[in-house]
Amino acid sequence: MSNLTIQLRGLPEIRKKLGAVQGRKFTRGLMMGAGEHLKSKFARYPARKSVTRTQAYGQPFSTDRQRRWFFASLRDGSLQVPHRRTREFGNKWYVKEKGAGAVVGNPMPYGDYVMGEGQARLLMLVGWKKAIDIAGAEKGTLERKIQQQINRLLEK
Repeated sequence: MSNLTIQLRGLPEIRKKLGAVQGRKFTRGLMMGAGEHLKSKFARYPARKSVTRTQAYGQPFSTDRQRRWFFASLRDGSLQVPHRRTREFGNKWYVKEKGAGAVVGNPMPYGDYVMGEGQARLLMLVGWKKAIDIAGAEKGTLERKIQQQINRLLEK
């Protein structure tokens, strides 16, 4: 599991202005909003792109037995090429509160191979990005949006 830390200025002033309970609610709302933003970015599928087995693995098949299984499975319909996208992975992302922050996750058992640290080479080649890379790219945007909301509240 990877973490993204966002640095915010003005939180003590918010607690003074709103009180401890309302300050925590405001901060929690900011973090849940940031989580929803990341969730929307994580749920996007890359554009469809074809990659040959040779590009992905260096050779089309490892053994003759693997090649025979592939074509037999293709003939009997138990294997579909190209793979049909169900969008299930994208639809399973969630955001939940955790302490003063938010957790964005996906319960799919293969998630680590798609967007995690154990990302499969083929999935990287067809355009999937790691979740931590997406979060890192969005960090500046999130900090700016959250800081704007804090500043607006403190100016009132």
